[in-house]
Amino acid sequence: MHSKPCFIFGLMFLLIFTITPTVLWVHGQGGEEWRPRQWVEEIIEDISMKNIKEHARVLSSYQSRMTGYPGCEKAASYIYNYLANELGLNVWNWTYNILVPIDHGSTVTVTFPEHKVMKAYALMPNGIQTCKTPPGGLSGRLIYVEDGDPEDFDGFDVNGSIVLMKFNSKGNWVNAMIFGAKAVIFWDTSWTVRGEMDYKSLMAPVKFPRLYITDEDAKYLLKLLGSDRGRSTVVKVRVDVNMLWENVEAKNIFAFINGTRPDLYNQTVMIAAYYDAASEIPAIAPGAEETLGVSSLLELARILKEHPPRRPVIIAAFSGEYFAMSGARVFAEDLFFHHWRKEHAKVARGSLYTFKVYGDQIRITFVLDFSTGSDRLVFTPTGFFMGGWDWSTGRGGPFPGDYFLSKLGDYDKMNYVHTIGGRRYKVFLALPLMEIRGERAWLPSMITHLAEVLNAAGSLAVAFYTASDARLRWSTPNDRFEFVKFENLKPQVEYSFSIIYLVVNDVREETIRVFRDSMMHRPSRGAGGVMGSAIMRGLVGRFNYTKSWYDYDWSRILGDDGQLLVQVRHAGPTQMLYRHYFIVEAMKNGTFLIPGLRPSGWAIGETRYEVTAYVYNRTTGNIEWATDLGYYGTRLWPFGMPVVLMSDEEVDGRRPVHISLFRAGTIIIHDALDPRTLSPPFVSAMRPMDFRVYVTGRGTAPPHYSYYIAAPLPPPLIE
Repeated sequence: MHSKPCFIFGLMFLLIFTITPTVLWVHGQGGEEWRPRQWVEEIIEDISMKNIKEHARVLSSYQSRMTGYPGCEKAASYIYNYLANELGLNVWNWTYNILVPIDHGSTVTVTFPEHKVMKAYALMPNGIQTCKTPPGGLSGRLIYVEDGDPEDFDGFDVNGSIVLMKFNSKGNWVNAMIFGAKAVIFWDTSWTVRGEMDYKSLMAPVKFPRLYITDEDAKYLLKLLGSDRGRSTVVKVRVDVNMLWENVEAKNIFAFINGTRPDLYNQTVMIAAYYDAASEIPAIAPGAEETLGVSSLLELARILKEHPPRRPVIIAAFSGEYFAMSGARVFAEDLFFHHWRKEHAKVARGSLYTFKVYGDQIRITFVLDFSTGSDRLVFTPTGFFMGGWDWSTGRGGPFPGDYFLSKLGDYDKMNYVHTIGGRRYKVFLALPLMEIRGERAWLPSMITHLAEVLNAAGSLAVAFYTASDARLRWSTPNDRFEFVKFENLKPQVEYSFSIIYLVVNDVREETIRVFRDSMMHRPSRGAGGVMGSAIMRGLVGRFNYTKSWYDYDWSRILGDDGQLLVQVRHAGPTQMLYRHYFIVEAMKNGTFLIPGLRPSGWAIGETRYEVTAYVYNRTTGNIEWATDLGYYGTRLWPFGMPVVLMSDEEVDGRRPVHISLFRAGTIIIHDALDPRTLSPPFVSAMRPMDFRVYVTGRGTAPPHYSYYIAAPLPPPLIE
């Protein structure tokens, strides 16, 4: 009667005895087994390239995804709805304000011998100058100069004309301006590249309208001009440019995926991409290849939702990429410098519930930045927006290079082959302190990516960036869906998803220690160094002779149609920083704030800034006040140009940059030559060695003056 219960008890005892040692061994390795080959096979099998293609098709169908344009808002809604409604994730929008040039509708109107209104598209501003035409537009005789070379202008009376020329004409539009034309109309972008876009605008605030029209409208104009291109045939047109700087609300979109290990909340992994697009013609920016990062991000979010990771994951889609990565800079400034600790957490009002997020919980960010001119990847934390980093001891903070090289898989440094889960991928791991050389052969152009901004703020980030691809169609109207080579995207997606999936599920004790101790993880302004995220606070005023001091209230002067615009650009060699410039609108009390600048550092690492400000009339399109470089404009810190952000007070904004303006008119001087050398007075940095303004007959400088030098257009980075 009692033998059966004893048998059951004995069996239970036996099972406990045999299982317990195994359980204890697993927990000794971090609580769960390490199955990289199985996980890689699972993740790759679950990837749907069909889903990625569909996301890319939809997002690139909007005419322009440039931040501030309707297509960008549609893209934000699509991403939010997919994450919140299709996947059921907790999603929230992180909004911020950004200044962008909005084309409110520009036109070219034929006024003789016929009457026809054609839709036109304004090009990006020259510095702060949007080239808005005054009420009534600009009228003139139309001429066609093909490529715009000097000989193409032979036989034309260019002065006062409107010039039609091919888009692929490099910087020859400047010839039309020099010869006295009022504006340029471009056409024919059937095949154009990013390098052509780089030629089409200046940093100097030169008011010279540049528009683009469709090939159909251009052929209509050419037919009116006839075979002599307008030498004898009279065709008159009017151009109306209606581009203005507007402060718009932009969105970063975040989704939270809970991890199965609550104790690893402070080892959250963020996966990021940007979702807007760029173009020198802002109203036409389909950016098909620029959708690939965020399209892949949405697919990875689906996979992680269906296969919950052990570590928590934040999915991040940023906007403002073309405007000095504004979305990422605002996010980094807010979360890492103002909400770093748990006790200062930021409240996120998600689609499902409200919760708190703070900078200290994010241990590493992976950035997806793909293109399809190649199927190879570079895995790197560095780029050229922030000018690279010094990761040597004590400067960049700890970097877990060995973890990526040997703990997740096996990397062959000689052949650049990374074996992950039994699969081999051609990848260049451009990781700090790992003694791997040759990344320039893999990156033929200056790359910029979101990881730079986060690293600058002190939170480790690494980008998966397509290698050996010049991205020729990027930032052009031709970056269309039909040109995307998805067969080249597939291996990039497989490799990056495999790495990320292993990291979010790797809970071995040694990996937990790597996350805790061997990752750069501290917000830093970078005083006295080159690593950090500085903030520039400024104050724009004007000298008041009655008070013998400066006034900072601009309310009366600005009125209803004035804007106080500030332009900050890196003033060093172009090979050091790329697209590291900022345009913001100052408040009516003269204050402005710009986060996410590189601190100045010393010697070779020194970063200098050129800071200028203007009062811009939104009705006439004219500059009415300009930066005062005379005596009264250089009496307060930084006492003229350039500006450096080096001390603690400078990098954290406690010491403001002072800019003084004066009421100004504008003249443009072309082809200035040094009479001693009969050559342009420029040095290698494309700035004058010494430039002074004197009053004729007196030999003294005027009390107020300003200048801005536009160097000869250099060859683009990519052609």
